[in-house]
Amino acid sequence: MQRHDPILLEYTNVLGRPGWVRGKAHIIAQRVTSGDDFVLLDRVKLQSHLETVFTRDELDNPDRDGRKGALRRVLGRRDRRDAFAWFSLEEACKEAACGVLVSKETEKRMLSL
Repeated sequence: MQRHDPILLEYTNVLGRPGWVRGKAHIIAQRVTSGDDFVLLDRVKLQSHLETVFTRDELDNPDRDGRKGALRRVLGRRDRRDAFAWFSLEEACKEAACGVLVSKETEKRMLSL
């Protein structure tokens, strides 16, 4: 996992309904962009972290003119009703990690060390 791997937390989807971070899943598998590995994250802890970092007003009124990929800001797209925030995967893991799934290639590299 690289420190700069981003994770998008969808608070409200494009229809204005609860996004996946407020869904029914217990575990979210987030692919690590620097490879074929996955980090398993506790969805409830992610939601709690998101709702701790941002106020209800920020979550209900996202910045629709914000820069793509801006970390730790609530963003939304024009002509959509979504609200989401980018966090570093490192921060998400610190708050909500509960496991890791590694690819066969990563496993081979680790065993050869």
